[in-house]
Amino acid sequence: MKMFTTNKNKAFDNDVISGAHLSNLNFTYPSVYREATNTSFIKSYRRRFGDTPDRYAVRGFDMTYDLLLKLAYKNNLIEASRLIGETEYSGNKFLYEKDFASGFFNQASYIMMYDQMRVKEVKE
Repeated sequence: MKMFTTNKNKAFDNDVISGAHLSNLNFTYPSVYREATNTSFIKSYRRRFGDTPDRYAVRGFDMTYDLLLKLAYKNNLIEASRLIGETEYSGNKFLYEKDFASGFFNQASYIMMYDQMRVKEVKE
């Protein structure tokens, strides 16, 4: 048996819901973030601050790096995204789309799954 959701929210991180139960159900969900790999950014962050960066620091670095590289390639973010396609860095993927009503948004995500008490990325 497997359990899937398209909206992993705080209810799944509650103390009442056991990680063991989620693991037994192979709980699977989409996420914009995965655990960051050991990159030069993480090593530099540890040297400077003495600790591992949290997901927000990694996201900030990855997003800034992605935007700068795409805008250096072409001075139009949507055009650069179409030409380059999906990009991936320490712990995040990016594929920008433009919504004329509200601006840019990221379409890229990971599929994550609880497996033997660990959260891992589902690979194709």
